[in-house]
Amino acid sequence: MRVNLDWEPYFRIAATEQPFADKLKAYAALAEQRLEHQRFEEFCARHLGHFDEVAYEFFASSEAREAVRQKVAALFPEHEIEQFTELFWDRIQAWRAAGCP
Repeated sequence: MRVNLDWEPYFRIAATEQPFADKLKAYAALAEQRLEHQRFEEFCARHLGHFDEVAYEFFASSEAREAVRQKVAALFPEHEIEQFTELFWDRIQAWRAAGCP
């Protein structure tokens, strides 16, 4: 995999007169080749099959709640930290309650 993305092939596709749907297919083919999509899918199937369950459990933990609070504290004024921590935490718990994964 490349260390960085050479954008020139994408710009060449963008500069063509072909319909957007065809450009999109060309972008996808280029990305699939460059990002080694097939290898990534195989890696995920082999090593990350349990990831959804692990994430589901993690997002019920006090560590996850503290991570949300720290992120909110980094972005919001002090007087809004608790309010927005609760808002975002409640949204995460709603996702969990919806039966995900």
